[in-house]
Amino acid sequence: MMAQKKVVHPALKIAAVCGALVLFFLILWWGQEHWDAYTVRILNLCGIYIGITLGLNLCNGFTGQFSLGIAGFMAVGAYTAALLTMSPAIKQAVFFIQPLIYPLNSIQWSFLPALLMAAVVSGIVGFLVGAPAIRFRGDYLAITTLGFAEIIRVVFTNIVPITNGALGLKGIPPHTNLMWS
Repeated sequence: MMAQKKVVHPALKIAAVCGALVLFFLILWWGQEHWDAYTVRILNLCGIYIGITLGLNLCNGFTGQFSLGIAGFMAVGAYTAALLTMSPAIKQAVFFIQPLIYPLNSIQWSFLPALLMAAVVSGIVGFLVGAPAIRFRGDYLAITTLGFAEIIRVVFTNIVPITNGALGLKGIPPHTNLMWS
């Protein structure tokens, strides 16, 4: 005799998810006043890594495509958001060996528009990489996207007028909090 599968009512699933979200936001609301900086930093990193994991699950899990270029797209978005949110004075102080290129050296956006622009720029770069790589499957796609991630790393190290090369960016405004993560 086969065991019958127990079906959970959809309303119970929705109630459980809503209850978990309410509990999560109550913990965040209470915790922001009572946690030290170390705990908040660890929770922010956990939120960022959960977002990266969701991206990997979307790409590798649902589509079945084994892509290793997620870190390259993350780097493109991170540099875009950082360069758009930094103030011109900080940019001038950070880029002391070679100045930042013209349109970027004088602009400063708030966090939300910079975050949206980072998503757009990452999406454009993802399309430019994905268009020729769409014909590959399996290991070949993994090798191609891993090569893209390495190319991005080398390019970001060598385009000093945009990324400040190996010195990196300093003085990025700390906009990330637990709610954003």
